[in-house]
Amino acid sequence: MKKLTFLFALLLTIGTQNLIAQVAYAATNQKESMVQTNTDPNQVEILTNFKATKQQRKAIKKINKYVTPRILGRVTHTAGLVGKTVKAQINFGANGAIEAITIIDGMGEKIDAKVTKLIKEYDQKQAIGKAVGNATAIQLNVPLVSKKYFVN
Repeated sequence: MKKLTFLFALLLTIGTQNLIAQVAYAATNQKESMVQTNTDPNQVEILTNFKATKQQRKAIKKINKYVTPRILGRVTHTAGLVGKTVKAQINFGANGAIEAITIIDGMGEKIDAKVTKLIKEYDQKQAIGKAVGNATAIQLNVPLVSKKYFVN
């Protein structure tokens, strides 16, 4: 009986030490991954409760006018995409250039990539950063289907 009690205590001690080691490993591994994500220059902070100013609303409207008709091209069978949007955040640097375009709520890799590409194209034609102010960030909902395709 003494041997059985000793064996039970030994197994309990080994199991506890193993559990403590796993928890310590997970904690250090999580800290390392947090440090890696914070040092990534491409990662930006997502704005919450974004309220656009009048100047920003004008710029967002112009961006949507350029981007929306070009996302799908001349596809006319868009009934399934009516009302769907891609939510994007554009961060600008101190000089007004785009630092990062982050897709917050997308519709798939291809559409998200096309939205990003079209926003960059529009920025090359019309400097968005100068229109909204330097060193700011804006969020916009880009509709996938133009209003002329909406069917009641």
